[in-house]
Amino acid sequence: DLVSLKHAPLYYGGPVRFQTLPLVSLIRKAKEGYTEIVKGVYFGNPVVTRQVIEEIKLKEESPDDYWFFLGFSSWGYDQLFQEITEGAWRLTGDPIEHLDWPEN
Repeated sequence: DLVSLKHAPLYYGGPVRFQTLPLVSLIRKAKEGYTEIVKGVYFGNPVVTRQVIEEIKLKEESPDDYWFFLGFSSWGYDQLFQEITEGAWRLTGDPIEHLDWPEN
C-alpha cells in the first residue's frame, strides 16, 4: 500500500526492479541501513526502502525527507569500467552539483 507516498517525489530509476520490492530511495542524512554513496547522499536498497515506507505509514518518518525511485540501473564492475573507458560517462569531481534534489 503506497498511499502514504502519494505526495512524495517518485522518479523512474531504471529497468531493474524486484517484483515485490520495486522501490529504492535516497536521503540526505545518515540513517541505519542506508549507504553513503557520495558525501551527504545515502542510498536505500529495496528492503530498507520498504521499511521506510512502513515508518511513513506509521507517521514515524516524513516522505518529504526521501527521494523515491521505481526501479534502478545496474552495471557489472567490468562493464562500468569499459563504458567509462569508451567515454560513455562523464566523470566529475563533485557529483552532488549535478544532483537536482526535488522540491516538495
